[in-house]
Amino acid sequence: MRPLAAFAAFALLLLPRELSAAPLEQSFARGNALYEAEEFEKAREAYLEILQSAISKEVLFNLGNANFRLGKLGEACLAYRRAELLDPRMAEASQNLRLLQRKLGFLEFTDSGMERAAGRLSISQWISLTCAGVWLLLLGGVPLVLYRPRHPWSGILLAATICGVLLAGLASAGGAIHRGSLDPANLFIVTANNAVATTGPFPGAKTVIGLPPGSEVKVVAERGPWRFVHIPGTRAGWIDQAALERLWPYRFAP
Repeated sequence: MRPLAAFAAFALLLLPRELSAAPLEQSFARGNALYEAEEFEKAREAYLEILQSAISKEVLFNLGNANFRLGKLGEACLAYRRAELLDPRMAEASQNLRLLQRKLGFLEFTDSGMERAAGRLSISQWISLTCAGVWLLLLGGVPLVLYRPRHPWSGILLAATICGVLLAGLASAGGAIHRGSLDPANLFIVTANNAVATTGPFPGAKTVIGLPPGSEVKVVAERGPWRFVHIPGTRAGWIDQAALERLWPYRFAP
């Protein structure tokens, strides 16, 4: 698994004002050089340092590769999933996840066909399409209302209005389906090896099911360091919070 060399331009827009792009690009290049030199722990540290200032699918993908090389397979799955959330069409991240799924057999929640289709675009992309539809509606509808039937372009304006309504409606529905299917803010990934869900929030409780690294769970209750989780399928149980990482801990939606 080779690291990606490009640094996402859009990620630089997320930087605090006091940071410039150049130091982060240098850190990214340094991390890639360390990876190529097979110094995977140092490369991992370099990528994690970048992610404290900017979120990039390329950095997340390369972090996943470094974690994979270090045998941190649960953390590799987490990084690939985060990269995939930023760009659902990122083939490299999806391919590596499928390879790890076959290797580990981790558990995943399943989406319906509509939810999978809606998931091909991010929430921000659905919002952009909705805004485009609204603008098209306004550009066509306002002149049509004010000047029809005298406006010479009334036919074009009517078509633009209809297209705007359809685009805004479909994009809004797509965004709602995407957000309502499996909200990444409510999903957690098992990153620990040999994690198990148990019948109670205490050591020695009976095992409900083993959870391979990379498995998805939904936290529904907390008790001290323990989390009660829903597991793909129909099972539920308690798991130590140290075995989990929130899929999307960032303040902005992917």
